[in-house]
Amino acid sequence: MHQRLADATFRVECGTSSGSGFSFRHASVAATNYHVIAPHLANGSPIHLVTEAGTRIAAQLVGQSPENQYDFALLRLQSALPPGRHVLQPKTNPGAPRGLATLFAGFPHGIHDLLVHEAVVSGPASPHAFYIDGSVNGGNSGGPIVEEATGELVGLVTQRRFLGAIQLGQLRQQVQQLA
Repeated sequence: MHQRLADATFRVECGTSSGSGFSFRHASVAATNYHVIAPHLANGSPIHLVTEAGTRIAAQLVGQSPENQYDFALLRLQSALPPGRHVLQPKTNPGAPRGLATLFAGFPHGIHDLLVHEAVVSGPASPHAFYIDGSVNGGNSGGPIVEEATGELVGLVTQRRFLGAIQLGQLRQQVQQLA
C-alpha cells in the first residue's frame, strides 16, 4: 500500500510555491491545495507535477475552492501519466472515524524525496475535516491521505497545527493575566 500511494503522489511546483498532489479519480486529473497553486492565480505562473522519478507534467487549473473554504484545486494533466502510476479513488463510504489507520504522502520541507507516513485519525476538526497524529510538515500540503487497509482516499493534507514559540509566549501571557 505504501508504494501504491507513492505511485499516485506528485510534487507540485508553481512559481516559488511547492507542495504535494496526487492522481485523483482519473489518469488525467490531479488534486492539490489551493494555496499551493496560488502563484498561478496571482500571476499566471505555470503549474507542473513532478513524479518521484523526476518526470515533469504540465497541468492546467480546472477547479478550486479557496483556502478560507476547503483549500483544494483540481488540475488537468497536459500529457499522459507515465507507466506504473496509480490513480486514487475516494472512499465509497465517506468518513474518517477516530482511530482509523491511514497513510499520507508528500514532499515535506520542499525536499525532492517523496515520503510516505503512517498516521491515525485523532479526531474531528469540523464537519468536513479531521486531525491525524502523523508528522505533517510544510510541503506535505496537497498530499493524499488514504485508509491504510483499503487504499481508498479519505482526505487531503491542508496544514499542520501546533503551538510554536510565538503562540506559546502569547498563551503564557494570557495565563499570567488571568492569575
